[in-house]
Amino acid sequence: MKVQIIKAHHNWIAVAYTHFVTGYRLTDSCGWYIVFQSPVQDSAIERIALNAKTGGATSSGTNSTGTDVMLGIASGPLVRLWAFSTHTEPLRRNLIGKNTTLYR
Repeated sequence: MKVQIIKAHHNWIAVAYTHFVTGYRLTDSCGWYIVFQSPVQDSAIERIALNAKTGGATSSGTNSTGTDVMLGIASGPLVRLWAFSTHTEPLRRNLIGKNTTLYR
């Protein structure tokens, strides 16, 4: 398995392999650990984007500790956007949307 792309934001790293992305988080107590893995993509992953927002309010309006992470994956003609939240256990992963692109 060969790493294709690495993106980092704050204490998060997204590592893209040919058909999936794995997300790692750095904590003081555990060091680096795997937090999420994307579903397998039909086409090879060409680009990824990562954004992490730590602390603050959740989508329900309550304050809690945790991180909201957005991960974008361009695979073939599709761009998929996922939201990951560490405010609750277990980790929630939501597909925000997918769109056909013409960026080539």
